[in-house]
Amino acid sequence: MIEIRARESDTVLLRLPADSLAGACFAGLALPAADLAGADLSGADFRGADLCRARLAGADLRGARLDGTDLTSADLTGADLSGAHLGDALLLAATLVRTRLARVDALRATFEFATFRDVAAESGSFVRSDFSHTTLADCDFSGADFSAAVLSHSTWQRCSLAYATLAMAVLDGTCLADIDLRHSELSRAFFAAPTLEGADLTGATLGRTVLAACLDLARARGLEAVVHHAHSCLDLATLRAGLASLPERFLEGAGVEQGEIEALRAAAGALIH
Repeated sequence: MIEIRARESDTVLLRLPADSLAGACFAGLALPAADLAGADLSGADFRGADLCRARLAGADLRGARLDGTDLTSADLTGADLSGAHLGDALLLAATLVRTRLARVDALRATFEFATFRDVAAESGSFVRSDFSHTTLADCDFSGADFSAAVLSHSTWQRCSLAYATLAMAVLDGTCLADIDLRHSELSRAFFAAPTLEGADLTGATLGRTVLAACLDLARARGLEAVVHHAHSCLDLATLRAGLASLPERFLEGAGVEQGEIEALRAAAGALIH
């Protein structure tokens, strides 16, 4: 017999006549604040379950079904969710420190206000997921898919998004300073007032990408090596801020013609004098 208790009150939330929780079915169950730290939950079915404030530190959740699960404020420190299914899951204000999310399927999952630190999420799928107001540090999202994801007002520190797909992603007020974006797919992405200073865009792909109020774009690295599959949209604020130092090769690839570059620089010079 296995008992699952609440992390604070020690109240028994569930008794299972089993020797292991691996592969067990918890679908639709209310297990708020459950203490499942270190548990083997590989392959378990938590679809639609309530795991708000659950302690899942060090838990083995490889291949677990967490579709639609409420993990608001859950502690996932050191948990292994490799290959887990998190479609439509809620991870509002969740804590993910040294968490493994490799090859996870997090379609439309919500990570708003969550904290990520030292997370390994290479090749994970975060299509249409919401990372608004999320703080991420020292994380590896190389090769991950963020197509149509919302990353607005999130802060990325010392993270890798190399070879990641951010096509049609929304990055409004997103801090990407010094981030590794090499060979990332940025076609049709929407950048509005982001921080890009020091970000490495070597080999990144742009096409119909919106770059609005990107005031420090010129201080990003690798702009000469950006691949342009189609013209992009640079607003006047971006152009004014970077006219003196944005590489002409980058501007021309984005669709700004040589004559327009010269006219804008002449106009800016006239205003200065």
